[in-house]
Amino acid sequence: MANIKNEKMENQEYPAEFESLFNDAFQKAIDTLPTYSEAERRKSWERIQKKLNRRRNFGKRRRHAKLFGIVAASMILGAVMFSPPLVTKAISPIFQELKNLGSGMSQIVFGNVQQQADSSKAKTTPPPDGFTEEELQEMSKSVHLVDSGTYSYVKMNMDEARDTLAFSLPRISYIPDRFTLHSLEVVIPAGTSDDPNSFGKSAHLLYISQNNQSLRLIFDLLMTNEVLSTISNENTEEVEINNGSIAYISTGNVTEINMMLGNVYFNAFGDVDKEEMLAIANGLNQ
Repeated sequence: MANIKNEKMENQEYPAEFESLFNDAFQKAIDTLPTYSEAERRKSWERIQKKLNRRRNFGKRRRHAKLFGIVAASMILGAVMFSPPLVTKAISPIFQELKNLGSGMSQIVFGNVQQQADSSKAKTTPPPDGFTEEELQEMSKSVHLVDSGTYSYVKMNMDEARDTLAFSLPRISYIPDRFTLHSLEVVIPAGTSDDPNSFGKSAHLLYISQNNQSLRLIFDLLMTNEVLSTISNENTEEVEINNGSIAYISTGNVTEINMMLGNVYFNAFGDVDKEEMLAIANGLNQ
């Protein structure tokens, strides 16, 4: 299976002056301790010894429990004082929106946008209410188009695809009986097909019927801060599928559906009717 590189926090170091500051503070604490004469030390020990003698009847289990509690408390205190700060990572918010552009056209926007944390606000942000044309053009700059030569297509079988993709390919439990799988291609960033750490960003499945009808399913991983959009007809309908996800479906010469499955964009289109397309979407199991 393709190995996906993960960045980890390693070799954490404290500031260079930490050790000298700690030693100075420790020495000052020692210097401020009061001094005692030998007689005072003996009296102090005798008082402690009497207290210890009164507690001799306590079982070893009780003493071990107390000792364990002291050690555990010391370890927790040490961990709080000297452990490196924890690094937290916010969850990338997934959003989607349908916009009516007029002139018989609609635009559907999908995105996986990482917002910078703001301690004065909520940790997650709601989907945007709307976009201007300038904002859509700016966001589209982060999209890598397949036909630009940025990616290469590699034909695989289903098992190979599952081992190569950087996400879990959903199980497809329903396809109309008249269709059979003709080809499965995994899209890999160009120049990395021989890299053992390369990954498949998307999968394209093409189904063909005996009378040359076609059905195509596309699963595309949206990377962090990646936004894509698709144009559909004005009659695009917003529907809720069985798992609660919102999908956008349109009918005409072909039937098409667009939706998000977690951070994976799903698009299907072909010679099927609306009911068949909804059955395909409802039959996807992650």
